[in-house]
Amino acid sequence: MIEKFAAALLLLAAQPGTSPECMPRESTGQMVVVLLPSVIDVVTERCTPHARAGSFLGERSRAMAQRLRTETAAVRSAAVSGILRLSGQPAVPGEGQDPEVMINLVTASMMPEMDAQMCRSAGDVLEALSPLPASNLALMSAAIVAAYAARAGEDDAPAVCAA
Repeated sequence: MIEKFAAALLLLAAQPGTSPECMPRESTGQMVVVLLPSVIDVVTERCTPHARAGSFLGERSRAMAQRLRTETAAVRSAAVSGILRLSGQPAVPGEGQDPEVMINLVTASMMPEMDAQMCRSAGDVLEALSPLPASNLALMSAAIVAAYAARAGEDDAPAVCAA
């Protein structure tokens, strides 16, 4: 699931004329963590039919998404601007454009359909990550995106800047 984030972020960054030479590590992590509550919402919604009794998906996953929204409130505006800039949009949402709707659109576009096995795995991953604060999730996400960028070796995709 996080590899999907990395790929989507690198694809956005590779848009002609919009990508910097490298993406700052801190900003990269913040963008991923700002998207994460929407990802959790999509996973929870898509996996409800597959959820086992007592699984993490449901009330506990919704609580995690809300906690992360609260914890990322201070960086949300800058992260949304970064996401918009990477996608070739104006860095500030236009009049009548809700940043939360934009985040949900980006998230929905990069999330695959999920079968029962994928839902169980996603639930297990989210449950394991749930105790971590947003700041730790941002550090982890930036490191994964950096590793994925290095592995992808795309000439037109920017790397994540060294710390």
